[in-house]
Amino acid sequence: MKRITTVTTASLELRRRGMSVKDLAEVLERSANSLYPVVGRRRRATNPERVAIAAFLGAQVEALFDEDGFARVARVAANV
Repeated sequence: MKRITTVTTASLELRRRGMSVKDLAEVLERSANSLYPVVGRRRRATNPERVAIAAFLGAQVEALFDEDGFARVARVAANV
């Protein structure tokens, strides 16, 4: 049976690279606590955060964040 899991596009891209938010925070020289809410869509990302995260992931800002600065949602089917 397949279950649909909802994750953000930024989170999915990190997972594809075998990285965590903590790894991203180290690279961006930020605290992981400040980035968890951004990647998890619980806080709006500032423009500098959006640009830095997109640049690191090699993606367009618009692919990762909506017009309000929240991380875009990606749905992933998982086998259960």
